Amino acid sequence: MNKVLCAGCSHTREFHWEPWPFYIKDTVNVGIRGAGPDLVAKRVIVELSQNQYTHLVIQWPDPNRWDLYIEDKEHAFEALPISGMQKSQKRTLSNLDGNEVELDGYCTPGSEHRGYMKTYYKQYYSQRQHQINFWNCVLNVQLLCEKLDIKYAWTTVLDLWEYGECPFNFVDQTKFIQPIGMITHLQNKGFLTKNDHFSTEAHLEWSKIIKTGLTLD
Repeated sequence: MNKVLCAGCSHTREFHWEPWPFYIKDTVNVGIRGAGPDLVAKRVIVELSQNQYTHLVIQWPDPNRWDLYIEDKEHAFEALPISGMQKSQKRTLSNLDGNEVELDGYCTPGSEHRGYMKTYYKQYYSQRQHQINFWNCVLNVQLLCEKLDIKYAWTTVLDLWEYGECPFNFVDQTKFIQPIGMITHLQNKGFLTKNDHFSTEAHLEWSKIIKTGLTLD
């Protein structure tokens, strides 16, 4: 029997309408709203250590996102207002077990460059560093899937070229279902976004693309 783990950001897990994992049978969705590739990869690694799956599909977020771990109240006071709104419908931090917490978790601001994030992107940001980190995340999860004998496939929110050149020869880039990302694909199909997100009808259409790369038994 198949058991499919799905992961990604708010383009994978939404609470106001049904996202694409809803249209794939036997799935568990551990997406985190606002998360970047680093947190998505870590969340998947933890989940795979706790539960058994036959398949994994990750829809990789924008590589330029940066998730910040918060472990003291002073930083949490400034970080929580820019973190992602999770299932509780309030801004919380997210820990590696997928729980919503107000301390000892990750701030997931998505594309919001405010507070700590504004300083980071203004003074320290390097696009190439983010691209290298992204491919390292891909490789880490790939190697784990191969070790656990889990069938896996990748897709992306943005077009694959926006993730930069892969510096690691070990990455199996054939696992990317297609080079066109979710946003471009659905816009080409005539779907419009609302608040930077697609409707559940668009997610149904996108799930058809996901299924082509899953090789479900």
